Amino acid sequence: MTRIKKMIQYWLRANLFLFFLVLLICLNYRDWVDTGPYALILFVLLSEFLILILALVSALTFRTPPPRKRISLADWPIGLLVLAMFYVLTQYAVTKGGNLPPNPSFLITFLLLINSVIALFSLLFPTAIVYIHDGNVHAQEKTFSNSVFKYLALFMNGVNAEAQRTLLRLPFVFHRLLAVIVFVFMFLIAVTIGSIFE
Repeated sequence: MTRIKKMIQYWLRANLFLFFLVLLICLNYRDWVDTGPYALILFVLLSEFLILILALVSALTFRTPPPRKRISLADWPIGLLVLAMFYVLTQYAVTKGGNLPPNPSFLITFLLLINSVIALFSLLFPTAIVYIHDGNVHAQEKTFSNSVFKYLALFMNGVNAEAQRTLLRLPFVFHRLLAVIVFVFMFLIAVTIGSIFE
């Protein structure tokens, strides 16, 4: 029963995050093209398929993954500063670039593309990627630079680190196979956001 409970909790938590992303994308509904709603449905379906795979894996335990710790958000103003930095960076790219989605949709696309690139590196070094992420997020010293790296790691590798931590429960061959699927789906999900606006 606890395995089913873990699977449902994972599914609910991931769908809450997906709902938040869909809300952010819908902020730009006036800029959608005629096929935008269909691309949004494709975005949700691809995301949901990936969530279902990871939720099913979360109920399995062949190996013990690195432990998940609760993330302290006591330094949330620094997180807002890092998010504002990403927003300004992507807003500059949107104004200078030609055919880019508007913010915050481009910000989501940008961060998911970074996560998918790190997922590509995770094919070779999955445990190291998770430990590097955890080292940045759960640094012992509470300094300004550690807080900046914490939020950089959360924004740039949070989705991938969660997926890799879940996949580390599997034996080597299955882990690598599903890691390729996670990389492909993360990349497709990021590209699908762009097709809403083109």
